[in-house]
Amino acid sequence: MKKVDPIQISNLPLKEWAKSKSRLLVLGKYPDYIKLAKSLEEKEISLDYFYLPSREWDSLSRNDRWKRNKDFISEKIRNSKCVIIISNYISSLDEVDGQLRDELDYLVELGYHIEDGFKVVK
Repeated sequence: MKKVDPIQISNLPLKEWAKSKSRLLVLGKYPDYIKLAKSLEEKEISLDYFYLPSREWDSLSRNDRWKRNKDFISEKIRNSKCVIIISNYISSLDEVDGQLRDELDYLVELGYHIEDGFKVVK
């Protein structure tokens, strides 16, 4: 799984999404998705990403981490138009594990699929 270059992301119609009041929801492996989110924030793109300080994250069980993460994703896709991007290029779900796999499996259950290796669409 390779990191998605923010320049590659910049080829997407980010400005058009911003004008349509869509928000980006950035997913990915830590810390890659944080870096991608920050680089997009510098371009003044409206976005959301899940973050808990390390101390809090480390104190939670895997189930509690997933519950918070799932609740966050559910809220974002329910309450706003959003475009979901992944900070790591994915050619197959089989190459993904951990929390990112949980996130993608959940989105697949909701009818989403990965397009172009880094965009999740319904």
